Amino acid sequence: MKQRRSLIPAVLLTLPALASHCAAALVAGDIAIIGYQDNGAPDSFLIATLAPIAAGEVIYFTDNGWTGSGFRGASATDGDGNENLIALTINDPLPAGTVLSSTGSSTAATWTAS
Repeated sequence: MKQRRSLIPAVLLTLPALASHCAAALVAGDIAIIGYQDNGAPDSFLIATLAPIAAGEVIYFTDNGWTGSGFRGASATDGDGNENLIALTINDPLPAGTVLSSTGSSTAATWTAS
């Protein structure tokens, strides 16, 4: 007869460790948009870090409007609704007070437009 062993105790012990790695390190107020230009090609904006940002963090930005239940014009085949969607990937830790431009280049952070 095979002996059955429960995985529940092992899973419960692992969850706290996973939670600390899965949770986003950013909270409201950690970054601020400090400038925006909408007549360029492409539109651009500046952000400032108000708290240190860890390497590996990914932050998404869009200029699409929120309707209360989804982004305006978004569909299953067009997730950004014909507006801009840009991801900022932090490559190196950023100290508070760092200013980044969405059209600038840096080894500390990478901008990727969709």
